[in-house]
Amino acid sequence: MTEAERDTQLAKAFAGFPAIRAAYLKKVASFTQDLPRHIATFRAAFPDYAAGTDIWFLHSLGEMDGGTRTFDGKNYFIFGADVMVQAHGDGDEAAFFHHELFHDYQALNCSGGPVWAGVWEEGLATYVSKRLNPQASDAELLLDLPHGLVPDTRRQLRRALDDLLAKLDRTDGDAVAGLFQRRGDDTGLPARRAYYLGYLVAEEVGKTMSMREMAKLDCAAVHKVVVTALERLRSAQPADK
Repeated sequence: MTEAERDTQLAKAFAGFPAIRAAYLKKVASFTQDLPRHIATFRAAFPDYAAGTDIWFLHSLGEMDGGTRTFDGKNYFIFGADVMVQAHGDGDEAAFFHHELFHDYQALNCSGGPVWAGVWEEGLATYVSKRLNPQASDAELLLDLPHGLVPDTRRQLRRALDDLLAKLDRTDGDAVAGLFQRRGDDTGLPARRAYYLGYLVAEEVGKTMSMREMAKLDCAAVHKVVVTALERLRSAQPADK
């Protein structure tokens, strides 16, 4: 964001707080019970999860519901109560917590932040959260932001896969924005589509690997499995009409 865009986001967060105050306080009150409960169910699948990253629970001023940030060389695990309220409401947040806990567990760090690494990180976290919560809806899996993300991508899946394959090695903001952020791009394809495409990649790889095996892949192995899975998925799709 530019400074002006961030200022606008901050002003919006302050102005909008009275409308979410009651739900925000409810979210704050439940967090210290919810997080340990979800860590316990996550550890049932990943017993070696250390949960050693410092956790901050705060009003993120519109930035995030959950994720990691690095300050002065140290990683922090951050949950934003305001965006959790706005994005999740009172719905079941198990899939959301498992998604974010998996990021903390995996901690993949591929040099330069190429698109293929992001596709794997977000896709695998989504796949794991679905495996741990089989009844979770697209919305609970964070696959309905923007609304209709999954069906809109499936309607033009081959074109979406072609576009992704062409951008796998890119690290620039334009490629990242269209694939991972809600502002999208000029392709006519859904914004944030990499989350769903990454889920399909992880689902494909999961046919021959366990979740724990997938989580332990290094960057070189990740690149190989992402490319192979995408090419396999693309070859199975008819040409878009």
